[in-house]
Amino acid sequence: MRGDLLFYNVDDRLGNFIPVYRPESYALGYRRTAFGITGGPRGSVELSPLPWLTWFSSLGFGYRSAQARQLEEGERSPFARVFSMETGTRLRFGKREQMTLTLAAYRTSLSQDLAFDPDEARLERIGPTTRWGGVVYALAKPLPWLLASVSLTAVRATLNAPPPPTVEDPTPAFVEGSRLPFVPPLLLRADIGARRDLLRWRDQPLVGRVGMGFSFLSSRPLPYGQAADPVPLLDASAGLRWVWVEVGVQLFNLLDRRYAANEYSFVSDWSPDAIPSRIPTRHIAAGPPFTALGTLTLHL
Repeated sequence: MRGDLLFYNVDDRLGNFIPVYRPESYALGYRRTAFGITGGPRGSVELSPLPWLTWFSSLGFGYRSAQARQLEEGERSPFARVFSMETGTRLRFGKREQMTLTLAAYRTSLSQDLAFDPDEARLERIGPTTRWGGVVYALAKPLPWLLASVSLTAVRATLNAPPPPTVEDPTPAFVEGSRLPFVPPLLLRADIGARRDLLRWRDQPLVGRVGMGFSFLSSRPLPYGQAADPVPLLDASAGLRWVWVEVGVQLFNLLDRRYAANEYSFVSDWSPDAIPSRIPTRHIAAGPPFTALGTLTLHL
């Protein structure tokens, strides 16, 4: 059995802000307090019928806390109730567990999910959602100085009910069954690294390390039925350590790909003299180009 208690006290000193050309006729600032409590029972089972095999399952309730900017004065803290269940197995190979393979499947339901609203520059409630997914994770250490891992996550996140229309937004971007925006259906990550003694100098080992990582985000759903471009990225690092001094280099976006770190779809218009358009437009925040960083680390 679990229980969670949340208390908010927001002192917004820019609330009720009065322009300099108007007389002060009311108090500046705006304060909001909210309080909430919720229970979250959860159970887990783990069995190892064989030395190399483990099966695990869990089931329970949880919560997602409210965003402070969404609270009203005296409002009972609106928890988003979460119901989740997962099951999976873990396989170990080799006398020294030189390889571990983990397979898992999960389902999560939220009573009230959130999505980023570019117009408001904050997370907004969009309604209840459900996520189905699975994870495959492999970790291998074929040699004492070599380590490799790969993980693949697949998820299908959908909206169970659309948000109600409002005066500000009479035609919401989401409908029942819509894919949850900004959640990639596939996420792949692969890493390989090596660390070993290269030689001895003044009776102390000179340790070298090198590593490489690859990330892939599949096309992510966007509001109004659009989709973001997939993002593949390759990073690398290397270093040398002697006693307590280590020098290294980190390389990001090794292939210098042009990509969007974030993509959005919303109505915007940059023509002050024309009739404002109500057609959603794609917007991006460009990802960083090839970047090399040198490091100096002192191990004390």
